[in-house]
Amino acid sequence: MSKVVGRAKRAGNDSESQRSEKKRISAEDFDLDISSDIKGIISALHQIRERAQKDDQKKSEETIASVALDISSMLDDAKSKLEKDRQSFAKTLLKSSKECELSLKDGIAKFQAVYERLCKEKALHLQAYEGIIVELLFIELGIGISWHGLASYSFLWLQMKCLE
Repeated sequence: MSKVVGRAKRAGNDSESQRSEKKRISAEDFDLDISSDIKGIISALHQIRERAQKDDQKKSEETIASVALDISSMLDDAKSKLEKDRQSFAKTLLKSSKECELSLKDGIAKFQAVYERLCKEKALHLQAYEGIIVELLFIELGIGISWHGLASYSFLWLQMKCLE
């Protein structure tokens, strides 16, 4: 009986050890499965992070492209406005220049007319003074001098007076 009991004990021990072995293998398999699942999750998270970074980069590039387009549009608008302002300024400047030129021509014409009138008046006054001087010389000198000689003398006298 002791053999049977020993065998039974041993059989019981064997089955217990087999159960324990199965539990241990099962736990190891479970640990391996968990480890594999964790690695899969980590890999999926890395892929998600890479996709998110790519999406962020794509969004950043789209934002930069959009801002660049807006800036380009603003620059084109500014250039267009500047060109319109430049053309308007040039047109106004040309008009003003023509007005100044006409005013200058008018002023020159008026000045020329006044100058010519003054020259004529000066000539008339010189002739009148020459006649007066001639008469005074005739009276003062009381001598008979030819008209030509007297006129030359009075003209020289007038020139000397003008130089003083």
